[in-house]
Amino acid sequence: MRICAYVAFVALAWIAAAALSRETMAAEAAADERAAVIHFANGDHAAGRLVDSPQGDRILWSHPGFADDLQIPVQALQGIRFATPETLPKVDGDFCFELTSGDLLFGGLVSLDDATAVIDIPGLGALHVDRTILRRMDRRTSADLVFSGLRGLDGWQASGKGAGWRENAGHLVADQSGASLYQNLQIPAQARFEIDLSWSDKPKFKLAFGVAQSTRTSSLRNFALDVWDDQLVAVCEGKQDADVAALAKLKSGSGSIALQVYLDQQAGRMLVTTPSGEPLADLKVDVPSPQALGGLRITNVQGNLRIENLRIYQWNAEPPR
Repeated sequence: MRICAYVAFVALAWIAAAALSRETMAAEAAADERAAVIHFANGDHAAGRLVDSPQGDRILWSHPGFADDLQIPVQALQGIRFATPETLPKVDGDFCFELTSGDLLFGGLVSLDDATAVIDIPGLGALHVDRTILRRMDRRTSADLVFSGLRGLDGWQASGKGAGWRENAGHLVADQSGASLYQNLQIPAQARFEIDLSWSDKPKFKLAFGVAQSTRTSSLRNFALDVWDDQLVAVCEGKQDADVAALAKLKSGSGSIALQVYLDQQAGRMLVTTPSGEPLADLKVDVPSPQALGGLRITNVQGNLRIENLRIYQWNAEPPR
């Protein structure tokens, strides 16, 4: 009860401080590398700056609208999202290590046994990672990585009922029918997508790959994950033909799915596998006028949807092993 009352107080104080314009907040965020948005367990959020705190059970949060730094118990927090720099640092390393949290580490593999993976991270040195939190590792250069993961709603353009999309702990969440997001992610002609989705009730959505912002430009072909009745399907449509494959049956209630999608826009081919490489679909259509488009569109048709992970890599067009 004490925490709930405190969070309520913080929410009211934040409303009182909201007189600061968005432009002012954006300028302050750009000027301070520690500027961030704090998300509370009750769903409220507030911009500000993280301040060094000597106590491990609480954080200090600074905002120009408050006279003193706020002391916030960690139990009242859901997470903190820090501002994304305009230019992301270049990552080095022969391997990409993915953790169960969705985080990526780039570096060299020093040793590996049943209990621990020792990873040499440039700038950090040797990092000992428990095998239980290491989801997988791939040998690749950093140049293969096109889109490194979700960074909230930054860069996404909303259409339809755009207010239905929100950021939650770094994920994209839609709970309003008809909400759509688009972003030109510079998708190459041959690309591999890693996608993790979840929902609290049987969803109905569409993820369209290799599209333009204008639907007219993209109307001559369609590469997508779609929901038909109670089936999640992969769809390839050309000007005169189409290919469809069922991927999974969606049951009532909560659920989740993780997929890898391999797309060759110029060849009109799309493959879908599980994260471990088990083939689910191999689709092919005729594309008389090949064109590589760099955008991705996410539409929540009905129900709710959470995009937990989205990464894009270069693909050499060879079938996955």
